[in-house]
Parts: sequence; C-alpha cells; structure tokens
Amino acid sequence: AAGKPEEADMSETPGGLFVAPGVRFSNRLWTKLGGKAKESDRQSRRERMTGSTALPAPRFDAEFRRDSVWKQRELRLRQAYVQHLENLTLQKDDEKEVLQRKVMQQVTGVYKHAEDDAMQRLDHGASTLQAKTVRQPVATSVCEGESKASVECYKANPQNPLACWNLVAAFESCARLSLAKNLT
Repeated sequence: AAGKPEEADMSETPGGLFVAPGVRFSNRLWTKLGGKAKESDRQSRRERMTGSTALPAPRFDAEFRRDSVWKQRELRLRQAYVQHLENLTLQKDDEKEVLQRKVMQQVTGVYKHAEDDAMQRLDHGASTLQAKTVRQPVATSVCEGESKASVECYKANPQNPLACWNLVAAFESCARLSLAKNLT
C-alpha cells in the first residue's frame, strides 16, 4: 500500500526504506515517488530553523512557562466569564419569576375588585327588585285598638249592634289608611 510516509516511521535499510511497520519501499521506488527530494527539503528546512530561529534551552523553558501561565490565566478568565454568565442567567430567571408573580397578583387583584363590584351591584339590584315585587305583610297592630273596641261593643250590646256603628266606622277608616300606606 503506497501512501505518504511519516518521517518518524521511516528508517533506511540496505534492502529499501521502511515507511511504516510492515511496509518497505525500495530505494528506486522511493526516489521515483519523490521521497528523496521531499526528505532533502525537510532536512534543509530543519537546518535553517535550528540554525537561526531555535531558542536556547533556558530561554525556551522560560518562554514555555510564560505561555503556560498565560494559558492558565486565560482559562481561569474564561471559566470566570462562563460562571458570570450562568449567574446572570439565574438572576434573570429569578427576576422573571418575581415579575410573573407580581403580574399575577395584580391581575388577581383586578379580577377580585371586578368580582366584588359585580356582587355589590347584583345585591343592590336583587334587593331593589325584591322591594318592588314582594310586599311586606301588614302589621296586625295598626288598628288593634279600634278592632278591640268594636268587638267589646258587640259583646256588650248583643241586642243592639247599631249602637257600635261609630266604633266600626273608626275601625274601617283606620284599615283604609293602613292599606293605602302599604300600597304606595
């Protein structure tokens, strides 16, 4: 299987070049595929980089440590920012819940007030209608004196009932006045 070999896996032997475990290219095939040219380009690049841009070991260690510290700081800042956003989300959820409760209390108050008002109007209308349609019973004590006097007179004069005509007339006029008051 011909593929691009990784340079770490390549080792040259007298019978060819091992490019992967169990895979060996002959020197001729490797050259034909351009492996020698690629390998020489890589080698020259490595030499250029190590010669001019490579950092001495102590400086490299210091640079690496500095980058590591910055990365740790950045990670802590990002974690703090995520925590801050989560706290804001929780705070907004709490504020939203409080606002919903307040709105529900206001709506409930409005409906309660409307219900109380409707009940008062209904009670007033019912009492007005009842007053117009249901007549109060006539009090029996309105003409009680005249009634008793008439009955006593009849008992005292069983032979002469005409003697009680003035008491009966007073009782009759009292009854008419009482009836007229109750009708209006």
